[in-house]
Amino acid sequence: GRIEREYAAGRGRVDLAIEWQCRWIVIEIKLVHPADGRDGTLAEGLRQVARYRDTVGADEAWLVLFDRRPASRQKSWEERLTWEEHPDPTGHPVHITVIGA
Repeated sequence: GRIEREYAAGRGRVDLAIEWQCRWIVIEIKLVHPADGRDGTLAEGLRQVARYRDTVGADEAWLVLFDRRPASRQKSWEERLTWEEHPDPTGHPVHITVIGA
């Protein structure tokens, strides 16, 4: 297998693209910005990862959100780390990891 960092995917660059046993996995990493909030950053990330998945032909997609806002930093690690699954705009599942939820 191999790991590609900032793999060119059409007009964008997916943060990580992993090829393992003829399967591709794309991973997009986003920082939650106060102006967009968690929901805005999540929506933008889902659109991006859907584009990358389609361009690369990936079998799996992951989105990692880092929430560094002060309120999130006050929580314990058990409260800050969450695992979710959401559909992207095309309906495909995306695995979501939120750090600082």
